[in-house]
Amino acid sequence: SFYGFDGSVSATVLIPPVELETPQGKVALEQFQLDVLRPDLSGYPVNGYLTVKGLEVVSPSGGFSVPSLTGSIDVVAMLDEHLPLTNTNLHGKGLSFSQLGVPMLGFDMILQASSEDNGGSLSSKSGLWADNITGPMVPIPMDSAYLGLAIEGLDKAALIRINQLNQELNSWQTSMMIDGLSGDEQDRAIQVQELQSLISQMMQVASEQLLKPGSSNLNMQLLVDNAGKRQLTFDSKTRYLGVDGKNVPFANLTMLDEEQLKGLLDLYLRVDVNQSLVPPPFVAKLQELESAGLVVRSDSSWRGSFRSNGDLLQLNGQTVSVDEVKRRMELLEPEEKEAQESDPLALMPIQ
Repeated sequence: SFYGFDGSVSATVLIPPVELETPQGKVALEQFQLDVLRPDLSGYPVNGYLTVKGLEVVSPSGGFSVPSLTGSIDVVAMLDEHLPLTNTNLHGKGLSFSQLGVPMLGFDMILQASSEDNGGSLSSKSGLWADNITGPMVPIPMDSAYLGLAIEGLDKAALIRINQLNQELNSWQTSMMIDGLSGDEQDRAIQVQELQSLISQMMQVASEQLLKPGSSNLNMQLLVDNAGKRQLTFDSKTRYLGVDGKNVPFANLTMLDEEQLKGLLDLYLRVDVNQSLVPPPFVAKLQELESAGLVVRSDSSWRGSFRSNGDLLQLNGQTVSVDEVKRRMELLEPEEKEAQESDPLALMPIQ
């Protein structure tokens, strides 16, 4: 460690190389180094740089290896002394997972994530890029993929309070584990009541304060490519509206009627699937959905989009009512029943 006259602090954490091999497995590590720097007396940001080389863990059932993982992990601020706001940028090369000695999944990756204080609210975003994807665990033909997630409009005070309650909950659970629930029945009852009270308080804060009607958003995107061609696109955007512009207590959520549930979220979904990914047995089903206007076929893909807006929906760019969508789905049900009746396997009882 080094302490500067200007209040700066630098430190390095090192783990010496490890090479341990037994009949039960193997653990190897070439390098682990974490360099930390606090530039001045203000305390933040605290900059960290991580280097991991040659990490390998193998057991009889499976294992993983990390030939190289490098990048920065910076704490830009600390809320209530326990809730950090961070910026993360990690690069991994040659990551792999195995099962029973057989390589199952390999890839390179980049992970970028950040959280931000916007005054009374907090936001976060993250992106995971995977490249050179190989292995039998890969569910569809793909060599690269991206997963992005963005959250906006979380109430800062509520999130701090939830974090405090969670720490209290963890403390109680740890204490109970150490004590082995020792003591008389009255002591155990008090401990259980305290845990239930903490959980109840967390649910109350989460349902009544954490989300801001009209301002809280959750966006997600998944992209999958193979040989330079897009195989799958999934987009979702969700905006929380509440009920009449207000939050609903957790205990009242199950009491909402259908109209209130319809207006709780503004939801948009879009899916685009390359035709090559659709198994032949499902093509006929997609054709039925296409005839009902539920999906659209292009030269190379099947796609569908959906946006909810109370009683009205936007389905593949066309405005329709909820009742109309239900009617279209009901028209498909007789065809499904006929297909099942004509398939003797579908009529066999499941053991």
